[in-house]
Amino acid sequence: MQEFQIKGRIKEIGQVEQVSDKFRKLAFLLTVIDKEYEIIYPFQLTQSRTDILNNSKAGDDVKVSFTIRANEWKGKHYVNLDAHAVENLINAVPKEEVRMSQRAKPITPQPDLPVSDNLPF
Repeated sequence: MQEFQIKGRIKEIGQVEQVSDKFRKLAFLLTVIDKEYEIIYPFQLTQSRTDILNNSKAGDDVKVSFTIRANEWKGKHYVNLDAHAVENLINAVPKEEVRMSQRAKPITPQPDLPVSDNLPF
């Protein structure tokens, strides 16, 4: 099954819903700005993944990894955006920034150079 990723801001986090003895789910809304329009996507977390948002709140910028599930029941078709991972982007350091900092070398001070009033600019 193909996995997708999307970045946005958490608009709302629902309560964990115990659907049956063996199944629980948590719904949350993600707001994404597409050009000039605000689009709200409804995601769900199921089973043990319902704990993923314990340290998140409405207003947090996140990256959601998800799959699209569709099924039919009694002649009706249902589509769910099943989140598998939610990464908080506020404290995340971009990978490129980490690589750059690992390669950075300390700057050694240069000896004092004579000061000239004949600057070319």
